[in-house]
Amino acid sequence: MRLGLPLVLWFASASPRWPAGGAHGFAIAGPRQAADTVNLFGYYSIVDAPSWCANIDVLHLSTINFRGKTLIRVPLWGFIRLKGAPVVDYRLKKLALTDRTFTFTTEQLRTITYDFAGDFLKLGDFPHRPPNGQVILVGHLRMLRSGAVTTEADVKFSYNGGH
Repeated sequence: MRLGLPLVLWFASASPRWPAGGAHGFAIAGPRQAADTVNLFGYYSIVDAPSWCANIDVLHLSTINFRGKTLIRVPLWGFIRLKGAPVVDYRLKKLALTDRTFTFTTEQLRTITYDFAGDFLKLGDFPHRPPNGQVILVGHLRMLRSGAVTTEADVKFSYNGGH
């Protein structure tokens, strides 16, 4: 019988960016996870990016968010972050994962949106067993201006647990 006790876990402690333990006073609260959990949390970088999308720094997917000083588990969300300053994030909308098929569109910023349709080559509990450096997401990325496709390409994303 599985108990519904909250699990307090600091899974980001393996990241060189976040110190282990409660140095910041943060903890993750949420249900106990099964051994076959799919958790796509991480940073995905385009491999050999075509010139039109070379300004994309990272696709970030997350299953956590803050509530006060507590990290909580939430449904999958994310953003595309562009390189440079100031930081520009295109928040993912219409995000869907069905089996290995992954799709999203982004919010519109300055008339630009992105959309993607592709497949994960593997699924897993990436924060605990990170496939760092491996290409694990492939598909078709498009950039749209005022709703019209301006550029598109087949792309590959490699995984990195900490950016």
